[in-house]
Amino acid sequence: MRPFILIALSAVTMSASGLSQPLVRTLAPQDLATRAQAEALNKAASAALMRCDNVMLRFRPGLYSQVSLFIDDRGRDPGCAAKLTIDRAGNSGSVVFDGGQRPKFIDLVTHRAAFPGAIRNIELRDYMNGIVITRTNANKGESISWAADAAGPIRSKGLTISGVTFRRMGNWARAVQGNATGWGAIIFNFASNNRVERNRFEGLGNAVDSSLMHAIYLVGSSQNTIANNYFGAMDGAAVKLRNLSNSNRIEANKFRYGGEPLIQLWFCNQAVRGTEKCPIAECPSEATLFAGNRIIVSPPDLTRRGGGPVAVSHQFVSYEQTGGLRLVERFYAAGRLPKACGVVKANRPLVTLGGGNILDRAG
Repeated sequence: MRPFILIALSAVTMSASGLSQPLVRTLAPQDLATRAQAEALNKAASAALMRCDNVMLRFRPGLYSQVSLFIDDRGRDPGCAAKLTIDRAGNSGSVVFDGGQRPKFIDLVTHRAAFPGAIRNIELRDYMNGIVITRTNANKGESISWAADAAGPIRSKGLTISGVTFRRMGNWARAVQGNATGWGAIIFNFASNNRVERNRFEGLGNAVDSSLMHAIYLVGSSQNTIANNYFGAMDGAAVKLRNLSNSNRIEANKFRYGGEPLIQLWFCNQAVRGTEKCPIAECPSEATLFAGNRIIVSPPDLTRRGGGPVAVSHQFVSYEQTGGLRLVERFYAAGRLPKACGVVKANRPLVTLGGGNILDRAG
C-alpha cells in the first residue's frame, strides 16, 4: 500500500487555499454531446479555479458540435495564480469545434485585470464570436479608472492563445443586427497582458454590418502582444482597439489586405455624440506599436481610405498605393474630448509604425 500512497500524494500541491488537487480532464466528442455535459464541465472548472486549483482540459482529436463553455472565476483570491489550459490531447490530429452559429465558443469572466492560462492547438469555426474574456463591472463611470490602472506594468500574466485556427466566424446565417452580430474571433473586455500568437484567421464577417466583425477586438485592454499571426482578407479591420486600449504590440504578423483598415482605433466620443449614444465617457487608445508586419495587397491596385462619421474619432493603419505604410487617417478630435480623458492631445499619432513593415504587392 505504501507505493500507492506515495503516488497519490505526489499529485497534491499547495495553493493559496492550502492542499490543492488540479482538475485534469481528457475529453472526446461524446463527452460534450449535450448541453448538460458542457454545463457540468463549466461548473467543475469554475469551482476548481475558485479553489485556486489549476485546470487542464485536453480534447481528443475529432469534431465537437455546438459546444459553448462558460468559466467564471469571480471572487477568486487576488493572489491566486492558478491557470486554465485548453489543449489538444496528444501531438497530432485535429480538434475542431463547430459552433453551428452559437454566440461564443468560450466566455471567461473574471474580476481581475488578467486571466492566466492558455488556449492552443484547436480549430474554431462557425461561431459568432470565439474566445471572449470579460472583466466585469465595467459599467458607467468605471471604464476610465480601470484603464488608468493599466497605465503601469501589469504584473500578472494573462491568457496565451496560440496555434488556433478561426474559420467562418461571425453571423453568416441570419440577416439580423444587435445581439446576433459577430464582433470578434477574439474579444478582450478590460483584459490585459495577454498574448495572441501563431494563430490563423480566415473567413470573418456578418451577413449584416460585416465590417463590425474583427479578428481581434480589444476594449479597455492594455499591454497585449499580437504576434506571428496570419490574417486573411476580411470585411472589418483585422484588429480593433477601443477605449484606452494602451501600449499594445502588433508585430511580425502577415495581413492579406482586402480594402478595410488593418488596424482601427475607435472610441465613442461622448463630447461629440452626447450621453445618449455614448453612455460612458470613452477615450482614445494610445502607444500602439505596429512593426515587422508583412502586408499582402490583394488586389494589388486597391486603394481605399478608412472613413466614418465625424462624430466618431478614430485612426487607421493602412497603406498608400505609391508605396510604404502610413497613417491614412489621423486622430482628429481637435480638443473635443471628455474631461475624464485628461492629457490626451488632439492630432497626435496614436500608432507608432516601427521598422520592418513590408508591403508585398505580388501576393
